[in-house]
Amino acid sequence: MLRSAPLLVFALAAAQVACATGSELAPGPRDDEGPAVVSIGSPDDDSATTALAPSEAPAAPATAAACAAPSAVCGGACVRLSDDAANCGACGRSCDGTACIAGRCAPSSVVTLAKGVADLDVARGIVFVSDGVTPAVLLPGTRTPVKLPDLGGITSGFRVVGGLVAFADAAAITTVDPAGGATQPLFSGRHAPRIAGFTLGLLDWVEAAPERGEGHERLLVGDVYWHDHGVVAESPEPIAFVSSVYYSTYFVTASGKVFRALRDTSPEGNAPPTVIAELDGAPAAFAATYGLVAWARGGEPYLRGLSTRTQEAYTSPRLAAAPRLLLSDEAAVYFTVEDPAGTTVYRVSPSEPTPRSMWTTTDRLTHLRADDRALYFATTAGTVWRLLK
Repeated sequence: MLRSAPLLVFALAAAQVACATGSELAPGPRDDEGPAVVSIGSPDDDSATTALAPSEAPAAPATAAACAAPSAVCGGACVRLSDDAANCGACGRSCDGTACIAGRCAPSSVVTLAKGVADLDVARGIVFVSDGVTPAVLLPGTRTPVKLPDLGGITSGFRVVGGLVAFADAAAITTVDPAGGATQPLFSGRHAPRIAGFTLGLLDWVEAAPERGEGHERLLVGDVYWHDHGVVAESPEPIAFVSSVYYSTYFVTASGKVFRALRDTSPEGNAPPTVIAELDGAPAAFAATYGLVAWARGGEPYLRGLSTRTQEAYTSPRLAAAPRLLLSDEAAVYFTVEDPAGTTVYRVSPSEPTPRSMWTTTDRLTHLRADDRALYFATTAGTVWRLLK
């Protein structure tokens, strides 16, 4: 049945655990070293090339009458929202130690992997990273990766689930405690499962359904706290993408059919999913937020989608190139666009349908993830960056 997951408090040890010699997992650059050459804002904004360095706001006038735009009175003081790190773009919006540039918080480096980033996931400030050889976790407030124990050669496909890290092997989904390394089966007796996502205490995964025929797959959802699970949908063809919002899940099959279904763990199963769109083949990327499902087609310089409220089609203005990485949370869809100058991360939502630039870098991005406060990017140079939403 549908239910809210109980509130669990995970007490994670903050002890620093050194990585094994030769693991080539190293902490990211210190904040005072500054990030690499990146820019904030749209590519056409002259301020986008401003160096990422802390700025010092002038002495604030004591009265609101003397506080002229674009400054604002915050906490009784006149501050410049364009470069005040404690009030960046709005009163009370702190940049958590990074600079405020043109009203936006600059990204901060999290970690750099010498061999590059092969897998990345985040939740509640816990960052999972892997270089394809060594899986590791950074606990909140730390900058040194904690190596996970040997997991039978599995180094990718992980998801941060509450205070634990979940991974799948050929027959089960298992969790590992990053604080102590203990493993525990979560859902056993599966058929080649692959984890698709985690939200509201519910884990989505896709697994093979060989008893129903070759190529058949099923989408399941499991409550990680109560350990019960249910089948969301059966598909006669492979499932290419899954994206969940609250208690609804959206998935796309290999032929391009987009379905909506209820995330219900009851043993009697869910109602049959509903087809909400039929595309010309599976898209290159897909994500769903509250009120909007969005997708990208290879080589097409547009983000396309469908309003789940009005059933109206959505098409973005023409972009510099085809969207590549797509990610969503409950409020928006985020995507990347690469051009010869670098990569830009955009945000779009039902209330803000015109894509808004959030960050531009001269590097290429390999992964895009998010938790409730920030976006995380991995670059081809092996650095993971954190950018407040």
